[in-house]
Parts: sequence; C-alpha cells; structure tokens
Amino acid sequence: MTRKPVLHIPEYQLPAGLWAEAGGLARSGELTPLYVERYAGPRQNPALSYHDFWELTYVFKGRGVMYTEPPHALTPYTACLLPPGMVHREAATDLMLDTLWVGLRGTRLSTLEPDRAYVVRHRDLEPWCQRLWERAEHPFGLIGPELDGLTQHLLGLFLRLQREERARTADRIDKAVETMNRDFARPLAMAELALDCGYSEGHFYRSFHQRTGKTPVQYLTEVRVRHARRWLEHTTLSVEKVAEMCGFRDPLYFSRVFRRVTGQSPTAARRRER
Repeated sequence: MTRKPVLHIPEYQLPAGLWAEAGGLARSGELTPLYVERYAGPRQNPALSYHDFWELTYVFKGRGVMYTEPPHALTPYTACLLPPGMVHREAATDLMLDTLWVGLRGTRLSTLEPDRAYVVRHRDLEPWCQRLWERAEHPFGLIGPELDGLTQHLLGLFLRLQREERARTADRIDKAVETMNRDFARPLAMAELALDCGYSEGHFYRSFHQRTGKTPVQYLTEVRVRHARRWLEHTTLSVEKVAEMCGFRDPLYFSRVFRRVTGQSPTAARRRER
C-alpha cells in the first residue's frame, strides 16, 4: 500500500496590527486566534496533514469525516479540537461541507491532553463561531483584543459542553455495565445495548472502551466467565448447565472461551471438594 504524504500546515497569522501593543492591548498569551477561516464546498485533498498548534473545526452545514485515530463524524453543530502534531484528514460526504477553522495558541491549552481529539456537538457553539468569523472577516482597526475575547469565550463554552457530554456518556456506559452484570445470563446484543444508550454501535464501542478500557464484548465475556468459575468451584452443576446459566448456548464454545480467559478448562477449574 502506498503511504499517503503528510503535509505540514503552516501557522497563518492574523495581521499583527489588529493588536496595539504600545497601547497596552498586547495579544493575549492566555489564548489568541492565529487565523479564522471559513470554507464551504467539497474536500478534494486526500493528503494527511498536521500543524504545530491547536485547531478548532466547526461544522455549520453538511457532513463529513475527520480522519484521526479513531475517526470522528462531522455533522452540523459538531466542533472538533485537534492538538499540535496530530495527523488528520478532513473529508466531505456531502458536496457542500461548510466549516470554520480557528488556529489557537495560548497557555489555556496547556491543561488539555496533547494526544487526543476533543469533540462536541451542540447548537450553542454556532452563534459564537458565527460571531468570531464575522468579526475576523473585517481585519482592520484594533479588533485583536476583541478576537481574543471571543475566542476565549468560545473555548470556555466548548470545554464546558465537552465535560458535560463526557459526564452524560459515563452515565450511559455505566448503565450498560450495570445491565451486563445484571442480565449476563440472557442473550445481550450489542445493538440493543447501544440503542439503550442512544448511540450507534460504533459510537457505543468507542465510548465503552474509553470508559472501561475494554470492548463491550470483552467486558460481557469476562462477567460471564467470572460467574461461571464461581459456580464451577462451589457447586456440582454440570458444565453444560453452568454454560447455560451464564448466557452460553453452546457448551463447546463456552469451554473454548473459558480456557481463553482463564487459561484452564471448565473441568480443571472445578473443585473436587467443597
């Protein structure tokens, strides 16, 4: 497979004259926009790229994908904050993808994790993105401090919404974990659990892994095997019955899974003396 080139995106600065440093209105060291650009149309550049600063991408209209690891869907009202050095590619699935790009630099960003993308989808971001873009479209006069202020408000709102979304995600995943621990004996489809969380299966898998460090299938399997091991050690129930009680309909499959997880067969795990 031919490796795609990785392009370095330069730092495009807004005109320095927008900040009157001699008048005490120096560019903010806490947070300042490097550029504010908006583009509506197809994306035809297949190359991966990166930059040396944080960049916020906001979607006004259209749909696409931000290819990072993992990829993130770009839908209306979605904002994606990428750290310096993260290789990515933005692709449109609609002919008209309308996005805003804001390059960011400042000490407020130092508390963020440098190796992950932050993603939020919320309507409340749109008026502030629109206001920042409209103000930056007329880069004359001493509007630099105003751009700094708008950018700081936008980032503060973004981070608050992101924390709230993570809390909601944690609650939903915890509900799925509770279901697995309670109902492990019955067939549990991942699509059903995802639906209960209000997520697509892909989003559910990613969110579950972020929360627990395991995939949903791995977690459910470990719950079932843990209960099976207890019943094998402390009862005289047959292996077939234990398998059924733990949600396995095929005893042979149960034996393979049990050995893979524990390193021993169900028979070997059973205690001869209670």
